[in-house]
Amino acid sequence: MDDKQPDLTQRLRLLEQILGESCRVTDEPAEWEAHEKNLEKKNEDTKTPQEVSNIGDHLLSEELSNVEYSVLNPPADLYNEREPGTQGENDLVYCSWQTITSYTEHFIGKTNRTKALPFFEKILNSTKWDFYYVHDFLKPKEPAHLLVPTSQLEYFLASINAVLDTKLRIPSGPHRKIFFLKFPFEDISRPRYLLCHRPAKVEDEAANDDAADADAEFLNNPHQWPVIAKADVDSFHESSAESKEAWMSVMELLKVELNKHKADAEERRKKRKERDATELQKIAKVLADTNTVFIAIDFEAIEVSPHPISEVGISIVDPRELQTTNPGDKGENWWPLIKAHHLRIHEYAGLRNYRHVQGWPENFIFGDSVIVPKAEVAAAILNIFEPYTSTERTITLVGHDLGQDTRYLYKVGIDLEKLASSIDQVDTQRLHKAWKDLDQQRSLGRVLDDLELSYEYLHNAGNDAMYTLRAMLAIAVAVGKGTSEKDDESIEKSSSPSEGQV
Repeated sequence: MDDKQPDLTQRLRLLEQILGESCRVTDEPAEWEAHEKNLEKKNEDTKTPQEVSNIGDHLLSEELSNVEYSVLNPPADLYNEREPGTQGENDLVYCSWQTITSYTEHFIGKTNRTKALPFFEKILNSTKWDFYYVHDFLKPKEPAHLLVPTSQLEYFLASINAVLDTKLRIPSGPHRKIFFLKFPFEDISRPRYLLCHRPAKVEDEAANDDAADADAEFLNNPHQWPVIAKADVDSFHESSAESKEAWMSVMELLKVELNKHKADAEERRKKRKERDATELQKIAKVLADTNTVFIAIDFEAIEVSPHPISEVGISIVDPRELQTTNPGDKGENWWPLIKAHHLRIHEYAGLRNYRHVQGWPENFIFGDSVIVPKAEVAAAILNIFEPYTSTERTITLVGHDLGQDTRYLYKVGIDLEKLASSIDQVDTQRLHKAWKDLDQQRSLGRVLDDLELSYEYLHNAGNDAMYTLRAMLAIAVAVGKGTSEKDDESIEKSSSPSEGQV
């Protein structure tokens, strides 16, 4: 195996595969060439950590237990598309899909959980999976269980590690065995192939979302899968006592762990939905709170290492200025009251992102951009905040995936704890997810599409901050009017006469 780090182009290709972001080629800025050459020189003597640890286990075949994967060169047999209903090989090792989707909740510490969560939330958007199903032949009326090859989970974790420089892996200890389920039977029917999930083309984010949603809906409804076959049940009852005992041990392990994980995951999911619903109801009331100021913030960073911040976007709306103005259907009457700012970092003003997404640093459409030296970025941001932080008012930071933007604030030297006497936060990704009652979060562009708000030149920090604030206002107005889809359905039901009424 090659012990050199993959070159920059390979890294970017890997990022595209994992994140589902598009790559567009334009003329590369000349001043960045020297930096890339330095990277290449540095890589010559650097060992790559981007290999998955051996996954030896007593349930694994000898061949699989000795394998190592390079995340840039997956083995040719990692994916094996076949006809639905085909039995898996008797040496194929599986992991339950429920275990994988609950991985962040059970098997990642707090430090890495936040970083890894976006990859798991979009696990179907960017990653290939071969799905299998298996029934409990002793309880044929129960839904089948969903499985994927353990090797594909290993590759998925390795891909995340390659991007985040983490060390996610299958855990050791008592939980390890649930990641290595094997059905090595010749006389009992084995798990059958259900679905070959392949993401859409990376340059089409909407198609990726739609494909992921369609497969997710199918995978979450086992009653739509093939029914248990009589021949499979018969194979179990006609098998040897030794095979029956081994099969029941694997199924018991699968079911016990699944039920435990499912109960835990359902409880956490319920609590998250309750928190999101509370935030959703709070947002409409907060707009009437004249002691609060909403500050939307967005950062753009150069897409190649060391990823310096190149743009800062800030948009501010003061509820005190909104009180005498009717918001309109989507808050559009409040837009003229939003103060928009766009800072461009002098040292990187000549650079433009183009590999993952198309950057538009010079296309700020809500005012004039201000060029500031890198050393003065924090001071420039604080100067914009100052009229509001110098009072006792609550500062509510607004962002789309706000966690990333708050990390950038700390990176430029701004301590949120010292920014104002009271700090609150609103994440429009979570807000929109709760409002639409979705399982997955959406990109800013998809949120704006859902809200039927026009936009242009996304990935300009100033524009993104403005559109993020507009999205928040539109959702707040909708919640205030009770016009979410769920509310519409409730209103229709409540307005219709029930049985026995005239």
